[in-house]
Amino acid sequence: NLQGHHPNLAAHEEMQNWLANEARSHRRVSIRSLLEKFMARPCGWSELDVLGVMAELVNLGKAELRRSQETVNPRDRGLVAKLRAKTGQDEYLVRLCQEVDPVSLRIARDLANDLLPTAPPTDPLKLYDAYQQALQQGQQDLQGWLQQATRDQLPLTALLQQHLDWLAQVLATDGAALFFNTVRDQRQQVAAYADDRPKLQSFFTTQVTVFLKARSDLAKLEPELRHLSDPGLLAQVAQARSLLQQPDPTAQIPQLPGLLQPAQDQVQTLLQQQVAVVQQLGERVREQVGRYAQSAYDPIRDRLDLTWLTQDIDQVMQAAQRAASIDSAIARQSDLQQLEPKLMQQVDQQATEILTQLQQQADPDTPLIPVPPIVPVQVARVASQPVLTTAAEVDAYLTALRAALMQAIEQGQRVRVE
Repeated sequence: NLQGHHPNLAAHEEMQNWLANEARSHRRVSIRSLLEKFMARPCGWSELDVLGVMAELVNLGKAELRRSQETVNPRDRGLVAKLRAKTGQDEYLVRLCQEVDPVSLRIARDLANDLLPTAPPTDPLKLYDAYQQALQQGQQDLQGWLQQATRDQLPLTALLQQHLDWLAQVLATDGAALFFNTVRDQRQQVAAYADDRPKLQSFFTTQVTVFLKARSDLAKLEPELRHLSDPGLLAQVAQARSLLQQPDPTAQIPQLPGLLQPAQDQVQTLLQQQVAVVQQLGERVREQVGRYAQSAYDPIRDRLDLTWLTQDIDQVMQAAQRAASIDSAIARQSDLQQLEPKLMQQVDQQATEILTQLQQQADPDTPLIPVPPIVPVQVARVASQPVLTTAAEVDAYLTALRAALMQAIEQGQRVRVE
């Protein structure tokens, strides 16, 4: 009314005094006992009058409903029907509660501007309910992000755990008054959570893709770094590596692609150059083996089938085209170098088989064109030591090499130097 008093002030005081006396006697007040008290003489209120006065006390933050040792949200759907039902009258309890401190309420409302998705309500219970919903949703989000961070070894795990511990503590407070007092006493933690939540949400919804890709790119780039000599590129890679190891890299994550891309481009350039080297070497090996077959076995060159030669070399060259790393391309170059003497040996083997077959089919009166066999001589194995340092050692090596070559020739063989 105009004097600032609630029209039902007397009824409020009557119910508050009785609830206070029951609390001092350590008696639990159920909805049934509340109805029996105020529907009987001398009050004689109706059922809805009793429940209405009780509801006004609850909305003013002077009383609270409880069920199963938990505070009941007065805006629960169907609550009125439950309070009027026989079972609900025994299950639901009512008691006086600590009144909301105006200073705590003001601080909580100010902090809610940065925490709630909408404008904070002025009603204490509605504000309390909005806080509960926002913090419970935040707790659920943080738990999901922490699981993802633990599974994928992401940063921010310490910050997530810190806020989860605080949320568990705040949400455990019983009643609006105690909650607002806790918010007042822990206003710095509330402000820190409100500031960190957008950052955490941004990281785990958008930035995490950039972070994981950068970490994957860096892992692929690490083995290639020994092929890079540009100190600027190496410094950028080191900066990206350091950033990925920070406990909170959110402010610098947009820099990651730009730090790694120049080094990735240089690696691709070097890879293509190495692939080109393999292609050139493959063509050279093809030509050399072809010339070898022609010169070493000219009389029967038309009978030689060198299609397998092309297939073996093509396989190595195609593998080089698919190479994902510089080292892999270099390995294909080594494969070609090792393949060349093997191909020549296969030419020798095929030629020997052809010559043997011709000899068996030849007319005794028609002499065959002699084709002496070819033996390989590995010149490096002729040396008695791997490193030559004096003129005498060189002379000894050349003497041994000449002896090995002449031995084969004197036996009617030809020599292929390897």
